[in-house]
Amino acid sequence: MKNVLAIVLSAALLLTTACDVSNESIDSIGFTTEFSTDNPATGTVDQDFPIYKVVIKGEYLRSEPEVGYNVITGLDYGSTVVVLKELSFFSLVYTQDGLYGYVNCSSIEPTGETQRLSINPESVVVSSPEDVENKISVGPDTVIPDDAVINNRYPATLVRTVDREFRQKMLTALLGKNYKSYGSTEYESTDPSIPYRTVRIDEKNGSIWFYDAMVTGERDGEYQAPKMNMLPEESLPIAQKKAAEIVGAERVAIPSQSWMKYLRASCSSAAEYETAFRETDSHTFVFERQIYDGVFILNGGVKVTIGVNGISEMTIDCSNYEPAGTDVQKPISLDEALKIANKACDYSAVLIYADIVYSNYVTGDDRYNLSWYLVTDKGVFVVDCVKKETRR
Repeated sequence: MKNVLAIVLSAALLLTTACDVSNESIDSIGFTTEFSTDNPATGTVDQDFPIYKVVIKGEYLRSEPEVGYNVITGLDYGSTVVVLKELSFFSLVYTQDGLYGYVNCSSIEPTGETQRLSINPESVVVSSPEDVENKISVGPDTVIPDDAVINNRYPATLVRTVDREFRQKMLTALLGKNYKSYGSTEYESTDPSIPYRTVRIDEKNGSIWFYDAMVTGERDGEYQAPKMNMLPEESLPIAQKKAAEIVGAERVAIPSQSWMKYLRASCSSAAEYETAFRETDSHTFVFERQIYDGVFILNGGVKVTIGVNGISEMTIDCSNYEPAGTDVQKPISLDEALKIANKACDYSAVLIYADIVYSNYVTGDDRYNLSWYLVTDKGVFVVDCVKKETRR
């Protein structure tokens, strides 16, 4: 009886002591970041794990301790992770978003703090891209199409063919009549009044790329082009007017709203935007080519780079687009498009601009499918509404 009583008292004493130690340990951590530990690797004794900070931009959480096609998600610069186990070149970590994976050891540094977690590193189940919550969010200033545009029905697919007559017209307009050819895709001006002009034809899509070295490039040696000393909003009408003299006013009638927003988003502040574009020697603009109820061809218009002394570069679409059959459809919903785009998005991003376009981004050939064009603060995504796919 005495032995039984002693065992009971000892067990009670151990339980009380364990509870006291646990409470004291938790109170003494002093680290406010909250982590959720929903993972099969739980139920072990609480341990203090070191907290590290991500010190490299563009770092990824990976499903394997090696570099390859194994990205789970991106890790923001300055974010913290809990290191569960160190390997040779990678560390097994637990993120603020409740994900498990591997990070390159050289991309993280210790903060000197720890976090108490009930995790067994040896039985952790590594996360997958499907575990990542929606990464592209719609902000209060996001520009999206009207309901009438989203709910309209359009030809599902357009087929591209080269407009050789228009392309020939552009060669003469850009290089003069007596230009010289190098093979079937490269051309050069021989007119002394417009020297150093070259044209290259893209064999994949038939477009023309034009370059004038007299504007921002080299003229028989080094040349420092003057700074623009103006903002894109000021140089846009100049570029539009000069481009219209070459391709016609109808081809540059619609400046790309998404491109202008992208230029803004590429700078972290209004001050950086102003400094960057005043100090550069050229500005680039995109003019959309709309077709079928206002839907435009992605990369199917005119791209113009202008310097103080004129147009230095142009990319001109020289194609015709016709419906492939009689199939018509509505675009998929924006919510569905964002879910698909999330699969190719490695970092949390805010949607700035969304529009309905025709694109061959997914097909990779002359078939241009109805698509969503999504401009975010972390990059651009194209979602094919016919295939319901995107591509990295």
